Amino acid sequence: MNKIITVLVALLIVTSISGCISLGKKTTSGATGLGLEIVNFTSSADTVRSNRTLTVTMQLQNQGDYKVSKDSGLALLIMPSDWTVAPGKAQAYTKDIGFEDSVRGTPMGTHVFRWTLTAPSLPEGISRPDSIETRVFYDYETRASGKIYVYPEAELLSAREKGEKINTLTYESTKGPIGIAINVLPDPVSVYSPGETFTLTITLTNQEKGTIYSQLINTSDYTLQELNRNKVQLSVSLPDFNITNTCAGTVEFYGDTDTATAICDIKVPNVPSTKQPYPISVTAKYGYQIAKSLDVTVNGV
Repeated sequence: MNKIITVLVALLIVTSISGCISLGKKTTSGATGLGLEIVNFTSSADTVRSNRTLTVTMQLQNQGDYKVSKDSGLALLIMPSDWTVAPGKAQAYTKDIGFEDSVRGTPMGTHVFRWTLTAPSLPEGISRPDSIETRVFYDYETRASGKIYVYPEAELLSAREKGEKINTLTYESTKGPIGIAINVLPDPVSVYSPGETFTLTITLTNQEKGTIYSQLINTSDYTLQELNRNKVQLSVSLPDFNITNTCAGTVEFYGDTDTATAICDIKVPNVPSTKQPYPISVTAKYGYQIAKSLDVTVNGV
């Protein structure tokens, strides 16, 4: 597991987010998911007799904008302990799962898993409904990039007096189960002298309500320790500015909240001669778990 970096971040729930969010790539499939999605989880039978077998099939689609590497997670089947399963509860990915990119002409990646289950032995005349659950673990990234506009103070005042168009923060974000929103205050940034600061706020949102965990942890034991939950690794690139207290590092989702916010102060080293756009890019890296269940009735013989 990666070493957790301690950073100075403020975490809070936000009720409104400024900025422009759009998809990083145009898709044509009509898919509404944001990362790996369980699009099919079925059993070959809804009822099964004791000691007979059935097949459970699960299909994944990558409906986001980041490739899932075959060594970044696994698919797991959970059932009552008196069932038996082959080839085993956990199955690793056998290939990378790509994403749809209409520019490059690559289709949405899929992966199919199958398990053969043997029902437990029950006395004749006894029926028991059982729940079978699949859990999917995978590493993912969400990225956002855009431009922050900085004005000399006199130019911004003049533009407002004349009613001219004023440029403000713009950015785009790729699709992922963790969403990124960027906000700057003030917007646009206005400076009178070198060394003045503005506030950068990065808000992460758990859009799919799945379980977040640190990337690259060992999931072979099928459990996520509390220490590894709800942590996202955040990186921020602002090559033209000085970050006085970093937004980068481990950002944690506390309690049952679906948002976490990193806030930092950015120092503007020089006053531009006229308004200038400056690039910003943000990357969130994380592990993610989703789940789905189905019911099967076992009839004793």
